[in-house]
Amino acid sequence: MRKRRKEKNPEDEIVVVNMNVDGMPWYDEHAPGGPKYTGKLPDRQDIPSWKETFMIIGGAMKAGLLISLVFAATLILFTLFCVYVWGR
Repeated sequence: MRKRRKEKNPEDEIVVVNMNVDGMPWYDEHAPGGPKYTGKLPDRQDIPSWKETFMIIGGAMKAGLLISLVFAATLILFTLFCVYVWGR
C-alpha cells in the first residue's frame, strides 16, 4: 500500500497561542518559539468612523426590533388562538 504524501497546509505554521507554558507537563524549555502576537492595536484605517459606528448600531437595533416584533406577534396570535379557538 502506498503512503500518500501529506500536503503542506500553510495554516499549520500559524501560532494563535503558544501552549509551551512553564508548569505544564509538555513544557520544553528549549522549544523553538513560533511567531509572536504583538498585541498592537489595528491600524487607524481599520477603525470605523463615528458615522459608520452609528450605522452599525442602527442596523443592530433594527434587527433586534424585528426579532422582538416577530416574537410579540407570535405570542399575541397564540393567545388569541387559545382564547377564541381552543377554549371554545
